[in-house]
Amino acid sequence: MQQKLSEKLGMVLSIGCAIHCLATPFVITALPFLGGVWENIYLEGFLVSGSLCLAVYLLMKDFIQHRQSFPLILLFFGSILNLIGFFSHQELLTILGGFTLAAAYLVNWQHRKTCKGHRH
Repeated sequence: MQQKLSEKLGMVLSIGCAIHCLATPFVITALPFLGGVWENIYLEGFLVSGSLCLAVYLLMKDFIQHRQSFPLILLFFGSILNLIGFFSHQELLTILGGFTLAAAYLVNWQHRKTCKGHRH
């Protein structure tokens, strides 16, 4: 039960990070007074680091049990995109990284749904 909740939280953080980066130019253009709140380095850091930490923990836990490497490959590339995007302020890379992490969760979820004989 806690694993499912953690996976959902990880997906929400990954997608939230991507949506945040995707919406920022529109929000700043349309509502300049929210620019300081929306374009907050602490919020971005929380979204990126939170989604990465949860993804590493949850996907590694499933990898140890099932040895399915594709979610980890997606995790690796999503993490690289997220970190490069975050530190270079290239929001497109952070957006792609967030969606790649969400895809890693989805692939892992699909594997877990089709897995027979294991309790999760």
